[in-house]
Amino acid sequence: MPNRRKFVRFEVEDILEVRPLSEVARKFKSVSKDFSVIGICFFSDFKWEKGQVLLIEYFLPEDLEAVKLKAGVVWSEFIDDKKGFLVGVEILDLEDKHADKFTNYYFRKVRERFFE
Repeated sequence: MPNRRKFVRFEVEDILEVRPLSEVARKFKSVSKDFSVIGICFFSDFKWEKGQVLLIEYFLPEDLEAVKLKAGVVWSEFIDDKKGFLVGVEILDLEDKHADKFTNYYFRKVRERFFE
């Protein structure tokens, strides 16, 4: 099966706080499995539904303030009792003041993998 991805994904274990768009107070801590400039895969104890819109606070390494983004769930699959669900989301919107931080983090990973 050919790889249909347009952007390289990088395996990372970054901290995320995830909540549904419709709920302000309920946050779920998660850990990313991988990410690209247009999507994120993460582990979750909670099953998110395809099409659901999530607000994610993505804590970049060595940065005190999280990048806030809106993402749509593309798929969610139960892995096992220890890892829970693996969830794939497509980034729909990045908070303007943090968009550069997220894209710079991605391109730093590109540089590390292919040019150093």
